[in-house]
Amino acid sequence: MHVGKILPLTVGSAGRVLLAHDRELREEVAGRPLVAFTRSTVTDPTVFRHLLEQARVEGYAVTVGERDGAGASVSAPVFDPAPEIVGALTISGPRLRMPEKRCREWAQLLVAAAEQVTLGGRYPR
Repeated sequence: MHVGKILPLTVGSAGRVLLAHDRELREEVAGRPLVAFTRSTVTDPTVFRHLLEQARVEGYAVTVGERDGAGASVSAPVFDPAPEIVGALTISGPRLRMPEKRCREWAQLLVAAAEQVTLGGRYPR
């Protein structure tokens, strides 16, 4: 992972959360090809749309090895009063320390923290 490197929203859990909760952005991205960064990158549009819906319903997204083969992350959305998505809280790190099972274990804690950020901004959901 490289600090400051710009990557498409289609790879990584933060981008997946943002796309899952922003219809306009999702439609803009949906018309573009999904670029593979690793063997684990989701490039099938049907599978990708399913994962976005799963992230929206579950309230978080997990990705392992999709952007960087050695990386993993879990993200949860932060909303404004509308409630429109304004960002995501993310935990990312090496896949060896953050296998998918651990990311899913941390997901509910991260969702609770994201809700506190949302509410801390006096943003009722």
